[in-house]
Amino acid sequence: MRIDVAFRNVDPSDALKAYTEEKVGRVKRFLIKPIDAHVILTRDGFHHIAEANVRTAGEMFTGKETSDADMYAAIDVMVDKLAKQARRHHAKHTDHRAPATGRELGRSEDAFSKEASADLDAELDALGE
Repeated sequence: MRIDVAFRNVDPSDALKAYTEEKVGRVKRFLIKPIDAHVILTRDGFHHIAEANVRTAGEMFTGKETSDADMYAAIDVMVDKLAKQARRHHAKHTDHRAPATGRELGRSEDAFSKEASADLDAELDALGE
């Protein structure tokens, strides 16, 4: 996944860029076929704003967060929002699959019912004698 970081009214630093790339890169594990991410870091007065657009093969995830503390806090919260969206999207696509053990469960129920009926027959025979 290609990650572009743009700075607006902020002094570009390698540490801030590396931190942003690392955090946004963690969202990649929740995405199906990630293509690229575009992150914009802005300072407006005392407000630090982190905004990201992550594009995958079929979806677009966006997150924007403002923090008065520092840019790192804004990045952390923004990445949490992106991860939440990606997890929801991933869960939506994986929850609809049938369980892999569906046939095996049916077989075990049949076997249990045969054993249970054999036990009941044995008890009825014992009571009848």
